[in-house]
Amino acid sequence: MLSRSDVLNNKRGALMSLAMSTFAANMMHTLVSNVDQIMISRYSQAAVAAVGNANQITWVITLLFSVFSTASVILITQYKGANNKEHEDEVYALSIAANTLLGLIVGAVCIIFGRQIFALMNVTDPEIAELAYQYIAIVGGAVVFPSLMITYGALFRSNAMMRENMIITIAVNLLNVVGNWLLIYGVGIFPELGVRGVAISTVFSRVLGLIATIIIFRRKVGGIRWSALRRFPVRQFWKLVRIGVPAAGESFSYDTAQLVIMGFVNTMGIVAVNTKIYVGMISMLTYMFTASLGDATQVFEGYLLGAKRHDDAYKRVMKTLLVGVICSVAATVLVYFFSDPILRLFIGNDAEALLLRDDILRLGKTIFLIEIGLEFGRAFNLTLVKALQTAGDIKFPTFMCMVSSWTLSVLGGYIMGVQLGWGLVGIWLGIMLDECIRGIILLIRWKAGGWRKRDVISE
Repeated sequence: MLSRSDVLNNKRGALMSLAMSTFAANMMHTLVSNVDQIMISRYSQAAVAAVGNANQITWVITLLFSVFSTASVILITQYKGANNKEHEDEVYALSIAANTLLGLIVGAVCIIFGRQIFALMNVTDPEIAELAYQYIAIVGGAVVFPSLMITYGALFRSNAMMRENMIITIAVNLLNVVGNWLLIYGVGIFPELGVRGVAISTVFSRVLGLIATIIIFRRKVGGIRWSALRRFPVRQFWKLVRIGVPAAGESFSYDTAQLVIMGFVNTMGIVAVNTKIYVGMISMLTYMFTASLGDATQVFEGYLLGAKRHDDAYKRVMKTLLVGVICSVAATVLVYFFSDPILRLFIGNDAEALLLRDDILRLGKTIFLIEIGLEFGRAFNLTLVKALQTAGDIKFPTFMCMVSSWTLSVLGGYIMGVQLGWGLVGIWLGIMLDECIRGIILLIRWKAGGWRKRDVISE
């Protein structure tokens, strides 16, 4: 756990240490999620499509909880930079209480309206639709547990506790793999549950992870000072909302657009659906380090801005951007050249999978070529969106995401992919244009320096 002075004095290796711990946790989480898909692909290709569609919902749900968790990182890091302990404690209590309530409400919605949601996503195959509902009813119904893990994860990051977060993430995901192995096919005394087994394993591992998270937070940082809510801190609450809603709105708009795009892809057949799912999972690995470096930089930037060191914050973000672009593009080029053996890891060996394999490999190769340009643009967005939000320039990234995602990704993808008949290739070209154009505009915004006039914790 780094101290305030470590960050402000730019302790050698401090940023990279935070970034690598975050990267290890994110990489483990992604790899194990991919193992989930590999394991379920051995069960049936319909199960792959079902879980893939359900995960589109869970990603959007996760963004609802980022309203308060994203804002808490921005506020806590700047309060730490300003050495304001009282307001810092108020943010801890508010963010946890708010996401607990939100998690309970969203869980009820998943159980009650799950089938209607998949119908809106054009999931018309009865088997896939039923399997998707089985998954979302369990995982979504118990979403309060990941909502609290997301909140505590933000509090850990605010305190530069990336290593502790990494250890918990690794443990949770290893438990999930063991649970999958026991429950998908049924081992020993455990029943064969298929998709429901994956869902139950996910929930059980998250519950244990949340317990461990709370224990570690109490030992390292201290207990949550709930007394801060007796006289409700209205000012802090509205800061969380004012910062969190637009900040989360950027991600929410993007992922909602991806949900609509998934609806387009669902009309193109199971080859397009499963290729999108597989390529999407693999592409996460190519930008994982850039995203992790951006998370670590956000902590440093918050401390520096709280201490009124704007020039240092600017230089730190620009260095991160350069490293992020190089790493993302290099990783994507590598994946393109080895796309066939990588994709084969995800495709099962049963008769159904073998019929689809060659088509998926051909389509996947083309998509990964487009991914090179896409990840170039995404590296700008992953770095600069967080940088602008932390500096208080919150509405502009959200506005840009709404305009760019819905015109280029959604409308452009629909025209090229559906109307012109280019299929998944057209969809991916639309997403690439969105990432690149939006990234260039955000770079111009950051270099213009209007964010220097803002003061998040005083406004």
